[in-house]
Amino acid sequence: TPVWLRAFQLEFAKTFEIAWKEYYRPPTADHLPANRDPQEAMQLMELGSLSRASLVAASMAFAVATASRMASGARALQPKDGLFVWDTTWQRESATLVKAWRERAVQLGKADRSKDKVRAQQVEEAMARAAEAAQRAADDSAVREVEATLVELHSGGPNVTAKKSSLSCWPVHGH
Repeated sequence: TPVWLRAFQLEFAKTFEIAWKEYYRPPTADHLPANRDPQEAMQLMELGSLSRASLVAASMAFAVATASRMASGARALQPKDGLFVWDTTWQRESATLVKAWRERAVQLGKADRSKDKVRAQQVEEAMARAAEAAQRAADDSAVREVEATLVELHSGGPNVTAKKSSLSCWPVHGH
């Protein structure tokens, strides 16, 4: 299953549950129209809540799936040594965005389509922060690897011959 599809499914379910709790109020006898069958009136009220919750859930699911597709492409460009940090940063950043989007959508009764460009910009900014964190992690990893290699070369450890040949383009002072 593609990641964006799973994101769509999860967001639809979560938003629907929140929206249903927000919109559905079990009718009481004094809130039912006097000239209508009570069962029919209750069904119409449920249908209205169901329709509204479904609309909000679907619009949020599309927004989250779009963000997920964008993030999937950005993730593929990250350095291998920075992927864990990218994932962690993206999860934190995107959770904050989605929560705000969801609260607004439930409040409005729909996702505000006029905010699509704003949401795309927010996703771009979150991905940029994740990419910066991933690059820092990859750079730190590379520095630690070079430092470990230099320590091993200097100490004359068991892999010195192999390390020297793999680093033959590096000037090694005193060897």
